[in-house]
Amino acid sequence: MKITLKSLPDILATFPEINSSKSIIGFSRSLLATGMLLSLIFNDLNFLIPANYLQSLNLHSLKFRFNFFLLFDSSHIVVMQVLAILILIVIISGYYLQVTSLLHFWISASLYVLNPVKVGGDNINMMLTLLLIPVCLFDSRKNHWNTPAEYNKFNQLIQNIFLFIIKLQVAFIYFDSLFDKLHVKEWLNGMMINYWFTHHFFGLHSKLITLVAPL
Repeated sequence: MKITLKSLPDILATFPEINSSKSIIGFSRSLLATGMLLSLIFNDLNFLIPANYLQSLNLHSLKFRFNFFLLFDSSHIVVMQVLAILILIVIISGYYLQVTSLLHFWISASLYVLNPVKVGGDNINMMLTLLLIPVCLFDSRKNHWNTPAEYNKFNQLIQNIFLFIIKLQVAFIYFDSLFDKLHVKEWLNGMMINYWFTHHFFGLHSKLITLVAPL
């Protein structure tokens, strides 16, 4: 059987025919928004953005001038926290996805920049909300939970290209994590798994440890 490689125009021509999984778009946006929503609701803002850390920053620099949480200076940061919570609820509801996709990235990027602890989850959230902007801008639905009334091939082309980029990004994250672990002795011999299972904060409940201890 003869195998031929498709040309780039042929590959791009098939992109609009690929199912862009409209329901997955809504689920993904809501999942990202829910994670940030829970962080803002159940954590003291001073824990996420310590006041002493804020004082050490040059808040007049361009990097912080347009930060969502500092839009009305640091004295109104709690007000902006409440506003962010309301916006995230609207994002989860699915309405106005063309506009809320921009706000979603703005909030996630602002929180990542202000948080002194640059954890991987916040960074991934910021990148995914950025890549979802074109997907949402070229979505004609009024709500991301709705079924599209009609399909536009050009819109689907743009959406599927960026959804494919998101898949590549997530695949690289897992590959990079696996590759790094292969060079750590504790991951290879299983000690790191035991450490996480028995960790006082992140570990399993004491009643479950006896079940996984033989592993």
